[in-house]
Amino acid sequence: MTGCSVENISLSPPPKPPAPGSYGACGATTTALARLPGALPWLGMDEFNVYAMSAPGGGGTGPQVIWRVPKDGSPPVELARSPTPITGLVLSSPDLETVSGVIWSTAGDAGVDGGATGAILSVGLDGGVAPMVLAAGREMPTAVVTVGSQVYWAEQGIDDLGDPVEAIMATSTAGGPVTRLQEVGRDETPTAIGASVYSGTDVDGSFVPSGSIFWTTWDPRLENQTSAEIVICPFPTPFGPLARLGGPDAGGAGAVAYDPFAAFDFSASDVIASVRPDVDGGWVTRTLATTPGFVGAVQNYGTSLYFIRPGTTTLVTATRGLEDAQALQVVAHGVDPWTFLLDSTCVYWVDTDAGAIAMVAQ
Repeated sequence: MTGCSVENISLSPPPKPPAPGSYGACGATTTALARLPGALPWLGMDEFNVYAMSAPGGGGTGPQVIWRVPKDGSPPVELARSPTPITGLVLSSPDLETVSGVIWSTAGDAGVDGGATGAILSVGLDGGVAPMVLAAGREMPTAVVTVGSQVYWAEQGIDDLGDPVEAIMATSTAGGPVTRLQEVGRDETPTAIGASVYSGTDVDGSFVPSGSIFWTTWDPRLENQTSAEIVICPFPTPFGPLARLGGPDAGGAGAVAYDPFAAFDFSASDVIASVRPDVDGGWVTRTLATTPGFVGAVQNYGTSLYFIRPGTTTLVTATRGLEDAQALQVVAHGVDPWTFLLDSTCVYWVDTDAGAIAMVAQ
């Protein structure tokens, strides 16, 4: 038996994970889930963790750090560092249920020869390993999103006539050839990309997306913006004809959020609306709530709609489809107007002043 070893194996079934929402450490008053000096206004989330970013050097100097923050209050885990600014970040979810890693885009440094040095990178959820480069030599990539085994992003480009365009690009989440799927004018540059997948399994059981990716051209850094729009690119790729909502002649369009019960929700100048495909291949919109201006961030959970009241940092909730503004209920104050997330128990957001990931019970 030389070379063999004895290992004790338990025949008991492994413990079941806690029910969704039961592991949150939030309470009725706002508390900090984690202290992250230099916390940046970005969040991602899966069942057991919140994902956050920070720039510990302050003042835009030093590397930016990607963190995995357990919802049960355990210490944060550093997943990766980027020496150049991160311009977009998304969780990789190959089957729409399991999160397998984090994918992000970097602006890159000015190359010695003036060439593009931006990149798309990925890292697993355990940390401790070097990030994998999925695509290098990119020109200011941003607004990344994943659907199945594909990652999409926007970057600057030049069309066949030599004119500047914004290009929608794609590659595999494992890396490989980069494909240009769509070109739009620079005035339709995505600031955030989302995806709606209506169905998606082939006869062999593999995941095949059906639906669309979409983005908003609304930039929350600009004040009094009223000419943004939502652009919709239907699957399969290469994309078919683009659909557009909002724009300067239709009251504009602002924040956009995935809606599992429709295609997505978006903010217009005075409403939050739900958008879904109709049987004729068009799009049907329905008002969910009235608002006194553009909403910076919107999320939905079940029959409830959550958003930041325009011009404030107050997070409120309302029943989806209930247009009476007096029915709004206050959830928390001091919430960053562009980023918050919620599960079945807690609401999470970034407190940049305190350098913390804050939370409170719904």
